[in-house]
Amino acid sequence: MKAVVFLFCCIVACCSSARGASGLETYASLSTAELMTIAESGDIVAQYEMGVRFFNGTIVSRDYAESVRWHLRAAERGYAKAQCNLGACFDRGLGVSRDYGEAVRFYRMAAEQGDANAQFNLATNYANGEGVSGDIVEADRLCLLSAENGLPEAQNNIGVRYDRGERVSQDREEAVRWYRRAAEQGLAAAQYNIGNALCLGRGVPRDYEKAAAWYRLAAEQGDANAQHNLGVCYFFGTGVAPNNEAAYRWLLLAATAGNTQGAQILAKLEEALLPDAIDSARKWASGWKPFHRQHP
Repeated sequence: MKAVVFLFCCIVACCSSARGASGLETYASLSTAELMTIAESGDIVAQYEMGVRFFNGTIVSRDYAESVRWHLRAAERGYAKAQCNLGACFDRGLGVSRDYGEAVRFYRMAAEQGDANAQFNLATNYANGEGVSGDIVEADRLCLLSAENGLPEAQNNIGVRYDRGERVSQDREEAVRWYRRAAEQGLAAAQYNIGNALCLGRGVPRDYEKAAAWYRLAAEQGDANAQHNLGVCYFFGTGVAPNNEAAYRWLLLAATAGNTQGAQILAKLEEALLPDAIDSARKWASGWKPFHRQHP
């Protein structure tokens, strides 16, 4: 049961509940024509929101180049969220040619304004030596800043470092504290990691029932490792009542997502379960969709 670490936070497009200067109207509720009129008048937040809409492609047709154009207008006037998203576009080559140097430049602009996403992305560039000379000390500093500013991916990373004793003294209680902060914001990787801590009694008293509850949250979001662990919990009755059908469903889902650690248990279950139960589980797995909850 390994801790999971994310090293790159992809573009963060915060497209809901943005407010104009008056604070009275939510931009997300506006039609694209209305939003564009406001953006063309020079409203910096509306320009950013236009960039988000073209990036996401949910309200308008996806157009990365147009997204970059709108993000650039807001970024050049100092809007940190736009600077961060523009950096991610350069980082990934979306709507522009990939350019790590430009990505770092825009990330830095936003990071210096306290943007947690930009701080984390810039930390990744320092860690990987992309667009800047590799500097793990600076990467760690920026990751901690991001974590303290509330980004769950950064909080999970800090937790992993304490869990493993990477460039800090190993402290599994501190690891759990960081995992919990991220998990309570709904980050599946952190939910899985805190489930492991509870299952193994690392940094927290062993509690199989709570471990299974955290595994479920991560599994429901599509985390294949958590799906596997939850399936194992059902197979052995660890923290939950034993249930071969539930075990088969979650292990099958994990295997479909690429985690094949439960292959031997799946084989045993296929021998034990009736054909109708197996068919039902397969239909369930084929139609399953992830969903999100923050707490057990």
